[in-house]
Amino acid sequence: MYARASTDHQPLPRLTVQRPKGLTLSLCQRRLLVVLLVCGFGCAGNDDPRYASPLATYATYLQGVLSQDTLAVWECFSLSFRKSEYDSDYAKWQAQWPIQANELTLAAKRRQIAEEGPINDRIAFVRFDVTTLASSRVTPFFYFIHDADGWKITSYLDSTFHAELERAIDEGTFTLPAY
Repeated sequence: MYARASTDHQPLPRLTVQRPKGLTLSLCQRRLLVVLLVCGFGCAGNDDPRYASPLATYATYLQGVLSQDTLAVWECFSLSFRKSEYDSDYAKWQAQWPIQANELTLAAKRRQIAEEGPINDRIAFVRFDVTTLASSRVTPFFYFIHDADGWKITSYLDSTFHAELERAIDEGTFTLPAY
């Protein structure tokens, strides 16, 4: 005898992602985005899944840049970065977007991650393959700090990032690599 499946269960919700018009991603970029999103959704904790890891945040940032979603990009920035660069004023960031959009979009399409490096439980970095950067003057790093709602992009000039980096070096939990 075969047992019959119960018919009083509810169907699982379906997750659909709509691609914005004009957005084309290479197969490699699509695979990276899927892996990063899956990693982000699989992480434990109270963080927003979009910011559950530095790679999840970068995937969210990448999607925001490529879809021209200024709010999504803004939300990827740390509170300290927003304050130091834009006086915590989203309108100032939004006003800069038309000036930066083309460059940010080209960079997002070109960059390939070479390494992800957690420094400690508060800061991390992503290093890009230097051959995928626009020039040798472009930094190959994105820096991250863990804010109240997850991992956010910051600057190496961020005083909080610097303090955490110095603490990690002093404690011996991190050494600066020689690239």
